[in-house]
Amino acid sequence: MGLLELAKKYGKDEYGLLKENPGLCNLSFFSSLALGNTEWISIKGRTLFLGSQVAVLDDLIKKSKVYLYEEEPEKLESIKAVFESNIEYIKAFENIDF
Repeated sequence: MGLLELAKKYGKDEYGLLKENPGLCNLSFFSSLALGNTEWISIKGRTLFLGSQVAVLDDLIKKSKVYLYEEEPEKLESIKAVFESNIEYIKAFENIDF
């Protein structure tokens, strides 16, 4: 099952997703293990996030307005399936203007 199908099926149910679909790619993309990278940072205002990782984005949208650029269409659609409209999506790298 691809990232988009997993995101639609499990949403933010990380435990169920990883238990039923173990794998390095799924662990890297959906796991909250990466959360330690951002949860200690005090963020206010706007955040530009290049790439995608569900747990990190979940933490960031609680702290700031997130603008996301993701090159891989499957990952982008997966993020959209989980977060809907809580994130501003940047369509072209050249359009980034912070």
